[in-house]
Amino acid sequence: MKEENINKYVGYTDNDDIDIRVQISQYLNCGNDSMSRADFYGINTYSWCNNKNTYESSGYKDMAEPLRNYSIRVIITEFGCVPPDGREFNEVATIFGPQMTDTFSGGIAYEFSNKLNYGIVDIKDGAIIKKPDYFNLKKSFSNISIFDYGISLNTYKDSKIISECPKVSINSRSNSEKLPPKPNENFCKCIEDSMRCKIGTVNISKNALSTESGKALDYLCGKIDCDEISNDSSLGKYGIISSCSSLILSNFIVNKNFISNKMDPDFCKYPIIGSSISHSPVVKSYLSCKL
Repeated sequence: MKEENINKYVGYTDNDDIDIRVQISQYLNCGNDSMSRADFYGINTYSWCNNKNTYESSGYKDMAEPLRNYSIRVIITEFGCVPPDGREFNEVATIFGPQMTDTFSGGIAYEFSNKLNYGIVDIKDGAIIKKPDYFNLKKSFSNISIFDYGISLNTYKDSKIISECPKVSINSRSNSEKLPPKPNENFCKCIEDSMRCKIGTVNISKNALSTESGKALDYLCGKIDCDEISNDSSLGKYGIISSCSSLILSNFIVNKNFISNKMDPDFCKYPIIGSSISHSPVVKSYLSCKL
């Protein structure tokens, strides 16, 4: 987006996984380039599952404390666990209260229409039927005022710090210093047009094609070098065509194996998913394709 000069807010939302929550938040807010950091971070949390919970007992404190000095906006993008005795939405007072408003920019209750028993209304024949949860949530919101805590545009100061990039670990496999190459449709089409042996030529389901082409890829990468399609986020190592589709990646290795075996037709036979040979591809060599 930076390269295309697109000025839009971009954020990331995920579930609150206690094993990787810190690493994810750090990853989204680290590095020297402000355009490489997220504009906001959203957390979907369902830990307030008892109407007698508190900031501490619900796990909200453990979630919030590592983000105290987080420099991008944090939002609870989903909340609303369903306790056995119904939802009173007592967490609203905490989310919009003094313990969290310095860190979180509010929260969004899940959800309006009734799916998986989380809706605050039922919709039948076009009519909206308000459930007790609707009135409980309305009451909880009516009892709060974020302006009680001195939050205003006039007094806000953006003084928080950028995170350190997380180290590669068993729970964090991303090397924050190097991102994978940006997908390029024209480049990938050029790669595809350079194939002398191409698989996936018969009409089968996408699942079957994905499974069988994946099997071919796994087999061949045990026999020949597959650096061009490598994708190792822990080392920040990405092959030149790693951003193309999985079928193009499989095709590339099948074609590479075909050429390395002197274009013997026996090395371009994949009866389940179909294959074809072209002695005069549109593009003579993938090396002429430009990112």
